[in-house]
Amino acid sequence: MRLWIRFLIRHALIGFAIGLLLTLLILLQNLANIKTLIMNSSQPWLISVLLGYMIGSTCSGAQIGFAIMSLNEMDDE
Repeated sequence: MRLWIRFLIRHALIGFAIGLLLTLLILLQNLANIKTLIMNSSQPWLISVLLGYMIGSTCSGAQIGFAIMSLNEMDDE
């Protein structure tokens, strides 16, 4: 596998893990009463999975962007 592909996949997984951790913290802290709203819905597991996926994919994209933007700084050193 090419070095660039591994670079992107690694940073995507790091960002997704950060997003899942953020989702867990949001649910544990019951931020904006979101845990109560999810638990009172008809399918709380589905909403939790979708919330985790959406936040995870957002953080994944942000992590990839941050890693690419910081490549120039790494080359200068």
